[in-house]
Amino acid sequence: INDRWGHLLGDECLVCVAEILQRVLRSPDSCFRWGGDEFAILADTDLAGADVLRGRVTEAVADGFSTPDGQPLSICLGIAQLGPDMTPAELMERADRDLIAAKHQHNGPRGRVAPHAAG
Repeated sequence: INDRWGHLLGDECLVCVAEILQRVLRSPDSCFRWGGDEFAILADTDLAGADVLRGRVTEAVADGFSTPDGQPLSICLGIAQLGPDMTPAELMERADRDLIAAKHQHNGPRGRVAPHAAG
C-alpha cells in the first residue's frame, strides 16, 4: 500500500484494520500492533478456533476496505498454539512461520493455510 499509493493511505489502512479487529474479536481476546503492518492476536481458543477466527478477520478486512483501484484489501495471518513447555518466543516463532507460509500461499483462498500445531 505504502509503495503503491503512499504512506497516508497505508496509515489509513492500518487504522481500518485495527478498527475491524476491535469489532471482530471477542472481549477476552487481545490484539496489539506487532510492528510495521503486523498485528498480534491472543485468543483463548484451539487451532481449529484460531483458523475460524483467521477466516472471520480476513473476510471482514476484505469487506471493510478497498484499495484505490477497487480491490479488496487482503491480509495474511499466521497462527500457533501454545504447547506445554513452550516459551513465548517459540510460540511467536511458530506463528511467524505460519504467517510466512500464508504469504507464500496468498494466491489461494484469502491466504488461508493449515495452522501449525504445537509440539
